Formats: sequence, C-alpha cells, structure tokens
Amino acid sequence: MTQRPHDTGLPTERRRRRRRFSGLAGLLVYGPCDAALDCDIVDLDAAGARIRLPLPPRIMPTDVRLLLPGSAIAYEATLAWRRGATIGLAFDRRHDLTVDCPPAVAALRTFCLTSAFS
Repeated sequence: MTQRPHDTGLPTERRRRRRRFSGLAGLLVYGPCDAALDCDIVDLDAAGARIRLPLPPRIMPTDVRLLLPGSAIAYEATLAWRRGATIGLAFDRRHDLTVDCPPAVAALRTFCLTSAFS
C-alpha cells in the first residue's frame, strides 16, 4: 500500500531561490483611484513578495503597486496567486521614489516623501 504525501494546503514552492523572511510593513496600492491597504510583507526577494492583508479582499486587481516603508522603494507588481488574505506578487518594475519616476508611481513618491509612513 502506498501512502500519499500529506497535503498541507500551502502553495508548492516553485522559486529558484528561497525568499528571506522580511517582517516589514508595507502599503499595497491598486485601482484607478489608488486605493491603499496596509499589509505585512512576509517574505521578499528581487523577483517578488508574499504579503498578508488584515482581511481577505473581496476584489483584487492583477496589477498593483507595493510601497516599502522607510526605503522610498515601490514595485509595480502582478498578482501571482491569492489564498484568503495572503497574496503572492511577482515584481515587474522597481522604482526609487527619491528620483524622478513615471506617472504611474508619482503619487506614491509624493505620499512617501510627505507622510509619516517613511
């Protein structure tokens, strides 16, 4: 009799490199009106991140931006997967908000440089 592996319900690891636990707080920005949600950045690397929101969102677009606290860094990202309040992001572009940046992230630059978030 063969035993089946225990299904943990967690996503299968497909990354080439293991991500490091970050323990950071972030801001997830999305939609035409730049709606924003606080999030915990569970793990992070140059290719993407796993974030956790306070509550599972009802609607989440596939294109989002992630702002990192205190670093003036923003990522344009694509939703890779979603399980309840935990979301996987694949980074498309990285922006240094201390220099000129494209209009898509210009509002984040203003927010980052003028708020207590930084």
